[in-house]
Amino acid sequence: MGPDFFGSLKDGSIFKNSREFLSKIWESNLFIGYAPLLLLGISANIHKNLKKVPRIYMLLLLIFTLLMLGNYPLINYLGYLPVLAGFRAHTRFVLFTALYLIIIILYIAKYGLKFSSKLHEKYVVSAIILVQIISSFYLFYALHPVVETNKLLKLPVTARVLPPDSYYYSLNSAKEYYDIFYSEGYAATNKYIALHTSLYPYSNFIYNKKTCGLFLYSNFNPKLYQDIALQIYLNLNNESENTIPNTLKTKLGILGCTHIISSKPLSNSSKKVSNKNYITKLKKQIPTHTLFASNVMAFDSDSLLKLIENNAYDLKSLYLYADTNTVKKNTNEFFGKVKQVKQSNTEDTFTVQSNKSSFFFLRILHYPGYHAYIDGKETKILKANLLYMAIHVPKGEHTIFFKYVPPYWHETVALMLFIYFILILVLIFYKPNPNTNIE
Repeated sequence: MGPDFFGSLKDGSIFKNSREFLSKIWESNLFIGYAPLLLLGISANIHKNLKKVPRIYMLLLLIFTLLMLGNYPLINYLGYLPVLAGFRAHTRFVLFTALYLIIIILYIAKYGLKFSSKLHEKYVVSAIILVQIISSFYLFYALHPVVETNKLLKLPVTARVLPPDSYYYSLNSAKEYYDIFYSEGYAATNKYIALHTSLYPYSNFIYNKKTCGLFLYSNFNPKLYQDIALQIYLNLNNESENTIPNTLKTKLGILGCTHIISSKPLSNSSKKVSNKNYITKLKKQIPTHTLFASNVMAFDSDSLLKLIENNAYDLKSLYLYADTNTVKKNTNEFFGKVKQVKQSNTEDTFTVQSNKSSFFFLRILHYPGYHAYIDGKETKILKANLLYMAIHVPKGEHTIFFKYVPPYWHETVALMLFIYFILILVLIFYKPNPNTNIE
């Protein structure tokens, strides 16, 4: 239920892999909002003779429009090509956009600028092409190496040991595995396992395994989330530490971690799975979704952080953000049952049954743009347990529906369609000067 760059004009859906990334609220808006402005500006200021508009421009216009339409098979398959599949979705967006803009710049250089000579023009165009080639190689080899999963004969032993429904946090020595990876390449896959998802792209080696503590160094998460993940990473990679402090166990539990992968044993129960890898199972974590009875404590972020530091935070309790510190308690016996009916990139559906009013908790980061519905009627989303979402549910049987719609999504789409309408009018009714020659 996290937004990605390639939003759909039709229903706001996004690419299937976007749930892992939990981007902020505005990427899709920027992507679909800037494109028509760019196209309109180019069409209005450069095309002086429509009969001589290069075919490459019209082709790019078509491709870019298809990308903005979003979740269609042809566009999805582009992301699964061997060269692109190993890149994170955000990097694919950058590459697509950079390629498009480079070609536009080349077009402007050829048709929109006046060069003193043909030789001068060739120098400029050649320089732009050279910069693009160098940038592509830099991205490919230095920043985001590509993993062709069909060439990997087997998963690392750690991945095979982890339960299918586990959320793991990897704490191997970053520098050691980093050096192995870049000195020996993919042939050394048996010497290391994937590190933290946010740190290195080769975490794709562990497929179908969920990570907790996503995007340690990302700008796409709330500062509080980044701070918690950073504290966990720095503390547990401290070579002098051989145990997990209770405060860090609590923070890992808040993130939903069920296992820790480390290069050293962190407790007596740590299981050795290879020469350099240990797995430690955590006993407590916040569930993905559940019902809480109405004994709700109201806190703010500072109060909850103090509870964690004082080892007083209960991972089995629901903490709601509110303007009062009133504690509501209900000692009656509570019965509740939750079933997940549907899960997709932007929508989740649950059925719940309880013998009294309760709170439904969902462990997905609370971003503006989420909407919750009970039996088709929208209800208020409460911020819960530092980072996540909860809603109040009356007793009985109900259907709960969560949907993500980026703020200003409809306004952005309306503006984009209006600009395209103006662009079409320009292309249809603009009468070029027959004496103008853009060559």
